Amino acid sequence: MKQVLEAVADTMLPGGLGFPLATKTEAVDWLLEQPRFLPSLEALAGELPAGFKDAGPPERVEMLKTVEARAPDIFDAATVAIYSAYYTRPEVLAAIETARGYKAGPPQPGGYALPAFDPSILAVPGSRGRLWRDPEEEGAA
Repeated sequence: MKQVLEAVADTMLPGGLGFPLATKTEAVDWLLEQPRFLPSLEALAGELPAGFKDAGPPERVEMLKTVEARAPDIFDAATVAIYSAYYTRPEVLAAIETARGYKAGPPQPGGYALPAFDPSILAVPGSRGRLWRDPEEEGAA
């Protein structure tokens, strides 16, 4: 399955403009160690034709488009997994920093200054009272 996933990742993320080819990162190895992603990756691999990994890039793109049309949920879940792995690799984050000129990291805690929390914004919803029924109270009635 690893070779098929490498072919999928390289087709989706072919690199260029300073970004590495997916297989030049450890994205697929990392994915294969994540139990939460394995079902979607196995399902995608099961949807692909037998010759996928040996096909050329244009043919692989068409095969992936076919899977996307036939099994969009499987394709979407696998895409999220592959992109999550790729775009968290240090070399990809470095490429983002180089291309965009800003640090590729989370905005907090070192990012944007936020105003102090204003509790008055909760006044209207807080004045409504309880909007749910307590199942224990219903059982006692």
